[in-house]
Amino acid sequence: MTNRSTYVDKETISMLRTIHQKQVQLVSLADQKANMLMGILVIGLSIVATNLYTYKSEINSLMTTALIFFFSLLELISIFFAIWVIAPRIKFDKGTIDISKSKNPLFFMESSGTNEDTYVSYMLKQFKSPKRVYELLLIDFYQIGTVLKEKYKYLSLAYLSAVLGLIPAIFLLIIIFTGK
Repeated sequence: MTNRSTYVDKETISMLRTIHQKQVQLVSLADQKANMLMGILVIGLSIVATNLYTYKSEINSLMTTALIFFFSLLELISIFFAIWVIAPRIKFDKGTIDISKSKNPLFFMESSGTNEDTYVSYMLKQFKSPKRVYELLLIDFYQIGTVLKEKYKYLSLAYLSAVLGLIPAIFLLIIIFTGK
């Protein structure tokens, strides 16, 4: 009978691959949603800005000006949150990194701070123990999860701000179409 701690079984590999695929899909989905929301909001704000001059004489009141201001402000806040979702968080290079002191040597920003030979040598030593391979993968999964949590928090705020921006827009449309 083989000791489970000395090898990696197919079920575990399959589970780890599935977890990784799901996390990568969720990161991609958050980025896609943020990009789509930004595109829609930029088009909407462009239309409002373009038509603002056309209807300026018809809607020249404090109420309509305030509605346009709050709509634009909320949509700009939404764009800011969407940008926060997709903007990379890159630490500036501080020279050579000692990969053995890295929290997550699987993360590209950690591994890119060391030379290739040192990195490969270090990682090959890590792969000799299946337990260490699992630890490295789980550390990477955990860190991807923390990134996902932050992305989805800001994506939620972007959507909330965008929806709140619709409230003054609806009132503005009512004023425009009723002529009041």
